[in-house]
Amino acid sequence: MKTKTKNTPAVSRWGKAALLASCALLLTSLQASATSPATIGVDLGADGIQTGSTVPPSQFNNTGAFALGINLGNSPAFSLSGSAQVVGDVEAAGNGNVSLAGAPKITGRLSYYDPGVLNRSGSPIITGTIYNNTATNSLLNAGVTAANTASTTANGFAATASLPGNVIDNQSLTLSIAANTQAVYKLTSLTETNAYKLTLSGTATSAIVVDVSGAFTLGGSAQITLTGGLTWNHVLFNLTGTASSNINGASVMSGIILANKSLVTLSGSAAVDGAVIANQIALSGTATITRPPIVSP
Repeated sequence: MKTKTKNTPAVSRWGKAALLASCALLLTSLQASATSPATIGVDLGADGIQTGSTVPPSQFNNTGAFALGINLGNSPAFSLSGSAQVVGDVEAAGNGNVSLAGAPKITGRLSYYDPGVLNRSGSPIITGTIYNNTATNSLLNAGVTAANTASTTANGFAATASLPGNVIDNQSLTLSIAANTQAVYKLTSLTETNAYKLTLSGTATSAIVVDVSGAFTLGGSAQITLTGGLTWNHVLFNLTGTASSNINGASVMSGIILANKSLVTLSGSAAVDGAVIANQIALSGTATITRPPIVSP
């Protein structure tokens, strides 16, 4: 069944600058010269995704998945199948096409670009409001701009630690980050399979940016875990290449995935605690994206 649902949010009070500073995505406090816990890293803000004191419209304050949807033809920008689910809001920009098949669930709001199409088959569930209108288009466009700016900014950071380009491939490793510090790593690939584990250790005022130019793959029972008080919204995996990124099997990870030029797939029982922003996003099986609450340090 193809659905076109109209529901106009109260956004008339938001000027262009406010939209650019509050759209549901990576309106982060990424700062090239960050010096304080309030501005370092990838802080999405206690009220959702915001910059400074600008509070986002309630339509966009709990993003779990955002698809840019650029140059995809009629292919869905965002798709859920099987019993996959997103616990958080979902947005689809670009072509705005969304596919829900089987018994998937969005525990949150869905916003998709007009004139995109929402295709539903089986018994999918969307618990929140569905938005598809010109006001929502403005927010989605601002989100795409914000995502591209965030990726460019993150990729422009100089590496703060010397790691070989693919040192994380298929090995267990712990990276430790001091309080009030932003650590930046540059990798050509990040591949964890089987039971390999990447542990990121820091505090609530630490932040990590991992720029990955090539493959990003988690499989088997691989894990990317956070310890010591480090929070998911201070961890960014900035995937700058065009190759598809795959999170499959029983793998789990925490953090934000930003893959503006590529497809991110979650399959099996894979789980992301954080947010996924990508050109195209597809979940199947019992895969899950869960956006946890944000706790200020």
